[in-house]
Amino acid sequence: MCRRMRRGCGLLRWVPGRLPVLYLLHGGEGDDTVWTEFGRANVIIDNLIAEKKASPMVVVMPNGYAYGWDSGIAADKQQTDFLKDLKEELIPFVQANYRVSSSREQRALAGLSRGGAQTLNIGAKHLDLFSRLGVFSAAGNTNAETSDFAGKNASVLNSKLKSFWLGMGTEDASFANASRFSEFLKTNGVKHTYRTIPGAHTWIVWRKFLNEMAPLLWQ
Repeated sequence: MCRRMRRGCGLLRWVPGRLPVLYLLHGGEGDDTVWTEFGRANVIIDNLIAEKKASPMVVVMPNGYAYGWDSGIAADKQQTDFLKDLKEELIPFVQANYRVSSSREQRALAGLSRGGAQTLNIGAKHLDLFSRLGVFSAAGNTNAETSDFAGKNASVLNSKLKSFWLGMGTEDASFANASRFSEFLKTNGVKHTYRTIPGAHTWIVWRKFLNEMAPLLWQ
């Protein structure tokens, strides 16, 4: 894993001092290159920082698959082993090799589509690791009995999450599901921002979401 993840860390914007970190995940069948090749994340973040619209930060863009997306490995094992890699290898590697904060208060997780679903799944269960979540074009579980965003978890989420940002294009096939999830969060008292813009399941939408969310992360 370490070799696999380090190769595609995608570390952006070096400035002195202990910096906050955004771990930015790709979508299904993507890899560690797509956020720069298609998402222009490096350009977006650098421009925001240069224009003083966003705080300086490090952005880490790992391969979100513990194994190749076409490896045939079961989805639950992919997720379990990716989380293990993230916790035990990638985060420690970044902290050991870059001048970043080791505090959860200065660590965010975000992603698009499959990466957004990973963000919801990982973020709610690992508030010891992340204090800010960004979800682009993905919707969560609205079953109150099984959702990580209902019941007694709501007050914990509100106390631990400094930012919980959801975005969905109005022409996206998952738009209705995302809207239901936002209403579910509201009903359960989970503080969040739900942003909708015209657009489908495309990079045009995801670039705009990154541009809007990044300035809010470290306010």
